[in-house]
Amino acid sequence: MNCCFIGHGTDVAEGIYDLILAEVNALVRFGVTNFLCGGHGDFDKLCICAVGEVKKKYPHIRNFIILAYNTPSQINRYENEVKNYGAETLYPFKVALDSKLAIPFRNSFIVDKSDYCIAYVYRKFGGAVQSLNYAISKKITIVNLANVQFKY
Repeated sequence: MNCCFIGHGTDVAEGIYDLILAEVNALVRFGVTNFLCGGHGDFDKLCICAVGEVKKKYPHIRNFIILAYNTPSQINRYENEVKNYGAETLYPFKVALDSKLAIPFRNSFIVDKSDYCIAYVYRKFGGAVQSLNYAISKKITIVNLANVQFKY
């Protein structure tokens, strides 16, 4: 089973890391083995770190960063940033994506591949809320860690 992460790139509340860690641990015990992250922004970085931490206890899980762009600089940047977290970079698309469409397309891809979603979405605008609304439409199980501030 797969879990994706959806969240805002900035303004992540203090204490969110511990909530991410708890949710990832719970999902692994429930049978989730693959975690899919876009790797953009503060929330995604926390998710990559949390999965990396859980991977120390459960080495069978996989920590994927799904790239939106297939350029050497993009690949090298992520591989250098995340190698300490047991993360793997993956570009699953057969062709290069248009720069304006790459991130929304990638976000839809990770939702389509997921059974679960850990989100941190509290704004009513932007790419994170669009991705969350898409996940809601796909009827996957979602835990929004910002649900105290913004309920669905």
